[in-house]
Amino acid sequence: MTLPIGWADVSLEVICETITTGRRPKGGVRGINEGVLSLGGEHVSADGHVDLTTPRFIPPKFAAGLAAPRILPNDILVVKDGATTGKIALVDSRFEHTEAYPNEHVFVCRAAPGIEARLLFTFLRSEAGRTAILSDFRGAAQGGISRGFADKVHIPLAPQAEQSRIIARLDALTARITRARTELNRVKALAEKSREAILSTEYQRPITNGTGTLAVSKLCTSITDGDHQAPPKSIDGIPFITISAINDGLLDLSKATRFVPRSYFTSIKDERRPRIGDVLYSVTGSIGIPVLVHTAEAFVFQRHIAILRPDKSACDPEWLTLILGSSQVREQAQSVATGTAQLTIPLRGLREFMVPNISLQDQRLQAERIGSALAHIERFRIEATRGTHLLDRLEAAIITKAFRGELVPQDPSDEPAITLLAQIKKTASLTTRRKSNAARKPAKTHKSPRDTPTMKSRQDKDVKGQRYLAAILEKLDGRATAEQLFAASDLSEVDFFKQLSDEYDKRWLAVSGSTVEINP
Repeated sequence: MTLPIGWADVSLEVICETITTGRRPKGGVRGINEGVLSLGGEHVSADGHVDLTTPRFIPPKFAAGLAAPRILPNDILVVKDGATTGKIALVDSRFEHTEAYPNEHVFVCRAAPGIEARLLFTFLRSEAGRTAILSDFRGAAQGGISRGFADKVHIPLAPQAEQSRIIARLDALTARITRARTELNRVKALAEKSREAILSTEYQRPITNGTGTLAVSKLCTSITDGDHQAPPKSIDGIPFITISAINDGLLDLSKATRFVPRSYFTSIKDERRPRIGDVLYSVTGSIGIPVLVHTAEAFVFQRHIAILRPDKSACDPEWLTLILGSSQVREQAQSVATGTAQLTIPLRGLREFMVPNISLQDQRLQAERIGSALAHIERFRIEATRGTHLLDRLEAAIITKAFRGELVPQDPSDEPAITLLAQIKKTASLTTRRKSNAARKPAKTHKSPRDTPTMKSRQDKDVKGQRYLAAILEKLDGRATAEQLFAASDLSEVDFFKQLSDEYDKRWLAVSGSTVEINP
């Protein structure tokens, strides 16, 4: 991608003041109910905020001995391992007065002075940023990213003044998108509330008229659940589904997690093999989701899903599916469910669910009436969902434009990003020098020629304090882009910017936009 004039392509490593991780006491933090906050992956929410619903603590004495700096507002947390690797959160103003440190499962990235932390956060949360972060992912069972991820994440960096303009524009556009998304969510909530009201009213209507209720088992030829043993795996064959394939209220076999051999499918009991007109009902975890089977395609599931086979002479399958979704039946499900961490509806309790006792003809009429009313509501819900997806795409497009330099006008008078980078490197160099002077000098070690890296170092005699980059420019007709000069320098990115800063300060070099030239 061609960057606008004055921009620079830089790694996260270069524009962060610090990138650190932390640790916890030996044995973990279980049982520690007060002290200093310890933040980990569990505190990084999906929406990019720090979630303190379940706070973790470390002893103040332990915190005082940590090498990692305290977490501050505008720091960026990056989950470094586990299932949520790559998730990002921006630290908010709560942490200005609340002491907190990272644990070993997150990196804390602190933007260097002159870098808009919120803009950096926006890039890292974008598709391009997340892809770059995860390019460092390694491992399988408990994989993660290393400290080296910061070298692999490259960011299109705008001049400092333009960064502020981009943030202001993003804030204004994001506020509009947030208001629109709130309204669409309100429509979806109203649609769901209306749906529940219709089902509740229709459940109660015949009972009010004196028809009474009867157990759902009286309307079915069988009520059972999936196999209690883990089925064998297969590269292809019969789809194996979990509750995720029905949690939207529709059966979606494309969400099958794997396959089982056809021989396994034919070996299970007939009442466990779904057919058109059967009703699936989740009985473990996310309980109480009814779904009508509309397909003749074979599939299987385990005990987390129950299967009801209506007696077609006494029960309309569509009516039963609708009634099982009513609030009255949901209350019955909650009352018979066992367990705490994971609720489970026993089959005995499911078979005793009470439903309106009406004729097959009345069931069909009621199902038609409910279906017609719900169809109108569903149209509103679908349109609201579509609108939400469009807003997601719009937001992503706005962020893409922002990092292409297309969101706000460029100002030729802005100091170019390369000048900001030179200042960042100068500041970093001074900080490193102070630390080095304060620390004890290590003993010198002698490397053999074969251990010497091929890349030049800023400590080389012909580089440090010399017109090294200026000499390269002389061979390039006196001027080049920063990228061209970097490629020709044979220096690391960090050393390059330090050397550029030195030669710029000594007025050996001049910078105009993204172009570097010999100072006349």
